[in-house]
Amino acid sequence: YLYAFASNNIHYDPIIALVTKKSGPFRLVITGSNFQPGAQVFIGDNIAPTQYKSSNKLVVKGGDALKAMLPKGLPVSIAISNPDGGASSKFNYVRP
Repeated sequence: YLYAFASNNIHYDPIIALVTKKSGPFRLVITGSNFQPGAQVFIGDNIAPTQYKSSNKLVVKGGDALKAMLPKGLPVSIAISNPDGGASSKFNYVRP
């Protein structure tokens, strides 16, 4: 029997360590590890406009539309999906 194993099937799930709110314009900075270019950020069930900064920093933009996804004082789940299929655990974020 011949077995072929692709070496590119290994992925490291992204890990969210901290979510920080910034203003002017309203945005979120997500820090953690194993982020990849093209990573998508899910806020609840919505995909948020995401800018890759580094393997440990993403910026979620969107101003008022983003603010609407994060009702003040209510927990909202944030998760990251990498292009290679890796996915983070849900991070519960409460906008102060």
